[in-house]
Amino acid sequence: MEDIRVKVPDLSVDLQKLEADVKKLNESGATMQQFGDLQREIGELQRRLGEINWDAAMQQGQLGMQQGDLARKMGELGRQQGELGHQQAERARQASREMKELLDDSIARGLAQPE
Repeated sequence: MEDIRVKVPDLSVDLQKLEADVKKLNESGATMQQFGDLQREIGELQRRLGEINWDAAMQQGQLGMQQGDLARKMGELGRQQGELGHQQAERARQASREMKELLDDSIARGLAQPE
């Protein structure tokens, strides 16, 4: 495997964007949707790296094929992680809407007062 060379795409722009996003969210805090979006970005980078690993594995032969299969699975897991992050963000938005409705209803009924 040490002798195998692969063309690695320039991910520096993607990584800089990801780093900037993480810094921004660290400074201001993240909503569940923002956190899910961040997970999706990371999953996409993992998928791309998994594809590169798959290409290298094809050059190596049987052992490489096994490793490549694992890399593809890793990429797929990264994609699924991103999707789960998206679903989590959607559930958080729904819970927020429902909570707002409950609070609005409680205020309308006189059971609660706005601050």
